[in-house]
Amino acid sequence: MMCGLKCTGLKISTAMPEPSLGGDGYGDLLVYGTVGAIRVALLIEDKITAGPAHRQAERYQAHATRMRAEGWDQVWCILVAPAAYLAERKAYDADIDMEVVAELLNSPEPVRLAYRLGIIRRALEKKSSSGVQIPDPSMKTLKSEYLR
Repeated sequence: MMCGLKCTGLKISTAMPEPSLGGDGYGDLLVYGTVGAIRVALLIEDKITAGPAHRQAERYQAHATRMRAEGWDQVWCILVAPAAYLAERKAYDADIDMEVVAELLNSPEPVRLAYRLGIIRRALEKKSSSGVQIPDPSMKTLKSEYLR
Protein backbone atom coordinates (compact mmCIF):
# COMPACT_ATOMS: atom_id res chain seq x y z
CA MET A 1 0.00 0.00 0.00
CA MET A 2 1.45 3.32 -1.07
CA CYS A 3 -0.12 6.80 -0.88
CA GLY A 4 -2.93 5.27 1.16
CA LEU A 5 -4.13 3.21 -1.81
CA LYS A 6 -4.68 -0.53 -1.57
CA CYS A 7 -3.07 -1.69 -4.78
CA THR A 8 -0.93 -4.70 -3.93
CA GLY A 9 0.77 -6.37 -6.87
CA LEU A 10 0.41 -3.61 -9.46
CA LYS A 11 2.09 -4.65 -12.71
CA ILE A 12 2.88 -1.56 -14.75
CA SER A 13 2.46 -1.93 -18.50
CA THR A 14 2.96 1.65 -19.73
CA ALA A 15 3.80 5.11 -18.43
CA MET A 16 2.86 8.13 -20.52
CA PRO A 17 4.40 11.54 -19.75
CA GLU A 18 2.23 14.63 -20.20
CA PRO A 19 -1.04 12.87 -21.08
CA SER A 20 -3.92 14.88 -22.47
CA LEU A 21 -6.75 15.28 -20.00
CA GLY A 22 -9.35 14.93 -22.74
CA GLY A 23 -9.14 18.50 -24.00
CA ASP A 24 -8.89 19.95 -20.49
CA GLY A 25 -5.13 20.49 -20.30
CA TYR A 26 -2.34 18.01 -19.63
CA GLY A 27 -1.29 15.90 -16.70
CA ASP A 28 2.25 15.07 -15.62
CA LEU A 29 2.21 11.26 -15.82
CA LEU A 30 -0.33 8.54 -16.57
CA VAL A 31 0.61 5.02 -15.52
CA TYR A 32 -1.33 2.02 -16.84
CA GLY A 33 -1.23 -1.36 -15.16
CA THR A 34 -3.11 -4.32 -13.81
CA VAL A 35 -3.71 -6.01 -10.48
CA GLY A 36 -4.71 -9.49 -11.55
CA ALA A 37 -7.55 -8.96 -14.03
CA ILE A 38 -8.31 -5.43 -12.76
CA ARG A 39 -7.23 -2.58 -15.06
CA VAL A 40 -5.69 0.25 -13.06
CA ALA A 41 -4.58 3.75 -14.05
CA LEU A 42 -2.64 6.23 -11.91
CA LEU A 43 -2.94 9.86 -12.99
CA ILE A 44 -0.01 11.58 -11.29
CA GLU A 45 0.58 15.30 -10.71
CA ASP A 46 3.98 16.32 -9.42
CA LYS A 47 4.61 19.68 -7.78
CA ILE A 48 7.90 21.34 -7.01
CA THR A 49 7.70 25.13 -6.90
CA ALA A 50 4.49 26.13 -8.64
CA GLY A 51 1.15 26.41 -6.95
CA PRO A 52 -1.83 24.56 -8.33
CA ALA A 53 -3.08 25.55 -11.75
CA HIS A 54 -6.66 26.76 -12.00
CA ARG A 55 -9.03 23.83 -11.22
CA GLN A 56 -6.11 21.40 -11.58
CA ALA A 57 -7.27 18.67 -9.21
CA GLU A 58 -10.83 19.08 -10.49
CA ARG A 59 -9.63 18.55 -14.07
CA TYR A 60 -7.68 15.43 -13.04
CA GLN A 61 -10.78 14.03 -11.29
CA ALA A 62 -12.97 14.77 -14.34
CA HIS A 63 -10.54 12.88 -16.58
CA ALA A 64 -10.46 9.96 -14.13
CA THR A 65 -14.26 9.83 -14.28
CA ARG A 66 -14.13 9.72 -18.10
CA MET A 67 -11.56 6.90 -17.97
CA ARG A 68 -13.80 4.88 -15.64
CA ALA A 69 -16.71 5.43 -18.05
CA GLU A 70 -14.45 4.08 -20.83
CA GLY A 71 -13.97 0.82 -18.95
CA TRP A 72 -11.05 1.32 -16.57
CA ASP A 73 -11.75 -0.53 -13.32
CA GLN A 74 -9.79 1.81 -11.05
CA VAL A 75 -8.38 5.26 -11.79
CA TRP A 76 -6.67 7.22 -9.04
CA CYS A 77 -5.43 10.80 -9.07
CA ILE A 78 -2.22 11.11 -7.06
CA LEU A 79 -0.28 14.18 -5.98
CA VAL A 80 3.49 13.92 -5.52
CA ALA A 81 4.84 17.03 -3.80
CA PRO A 82 7.31 18.22 -1.17
CA ALA A 83 6.02 17.73 2.38
CA ALA A 84 5.62 21.51 2.76
CA TYR A 85 3.18 21.69 -0.17
CA LEU A 86 -0.29 22.00 1.31
CA ALA A 87 -2.49 23.21 -1.53
CA GLU A 88 -5.13 20.87 -2.96
CA ARG A 89 -3.86 17.71 -1.24
CA LYS A 90 -7.37 16.70 -0.19
CA ALA A 91 -8.70 17.16 -3.75
CA TYR A 92 -6.64 14.17 -4.98
CA ASP A 93 -7.45 10.54 -4.21
CA ALA A 94 -4.03 10.15 -2.61
CA ASP A 95 -0.79 12.01 -2.07
CA ILE A 96 2.78 11.19 -1.23
CA ASP A 97 5.62 13.45 -0.14
CA MET A 98 8.54 13.71 -2.54
CA GLU A 99 10.87 13.06 0.40
CA VAL A 100 9.15 9.70 0.97
CA VAL A 101 9.50 8.83 -2.70
CA ALA A 102 13.25 9.37 -2.36
CA GLU A 103 13.33 6.87 0.51
CA LEU A 104 11.37 4.29 -1.49
CA LEU A 105 13.57 4.37 -4.60
CA ASN A 106 15.82 1.43 -5.24
CA SER A 107 17.80 -0.03 -8.08
CA PRO A 108 20.32 -2.85 -8.39
CA GLU A 109 22.48 -0.35 -10.31
CA PRO A 110 24.06 2.27 -7.98
CA VAL A 111 24.56 4.75 -10.84
CA ARG A 112 20.88 4.59 -11.82
CA LEU A 113 19.80 5.01 -8.18
CA ALA A 114 22.11 8.00 -7.74
CA TYR A 115 20.68 9.54 -10.92
CA ARG A 116 17.08 9.14 -9.71
CA LEU A 117 17.86 10.44 -6.22
CA GLY A 118 19.69 13.38 -7.79
CA ILE A 119 16.55 14.38 -9.69
CA ILE A 120 14.53 14.48 -6.47
CA ARG A 121 17.30 16.22 -4.52
CA ARG A 122 17.58 18.95 -7.19
CA ALA A 123 13.81 19.36 -7.27
CA LEU A 124 13.67 19.83 -3.50
CA GLU A 125 16.60 22.24 -3.60
CA LYS A 126 14.89 24.19 -6.38
CA LYS A 127 11.76 24.42 -4.26
CA SER A 128 13.77 25.65 -1.28
CA SER A 129 15.82 28.21 -3.19
CA SER A 130 13.23 29.51 -5.64
CA GLY A 131 11.64 31.96 -3.27
CA VAL A 132 8.26 30.76 -4.48
CA GLN A 133 6.00 30.37 -1.50
CA ILE A 134 3.59 27.49 -1.31
CA PRO A 135 0.10 28.99 -1.40
CA ASP A 136 -1.84 29.33 1.80
CA PRO A 137 -4.92 27.07 1.54
CA SER A 138 -7.24 29.83 2.80
CA MET A 139 -5.97 32.22 0.11
CA LYS A 140 -6.52 29.55 -2.51
CA THR A 141 -10.10 29.08 -1.30
CA LEU A 142 -10.68 32.84 -1.40
CA LYS A 143 -9.34 33.02 -4.96
CA SER A 144 -11.45 30.05 -6.08
CA GLU A 145 -14.60 31.58 -4.62
CA TYR A 146 -13.76 34.90 -6.28
CA LEU A 147 -13.27 33.25 -9.69
CA ARG A 148 -16.63 31.47 -9.38
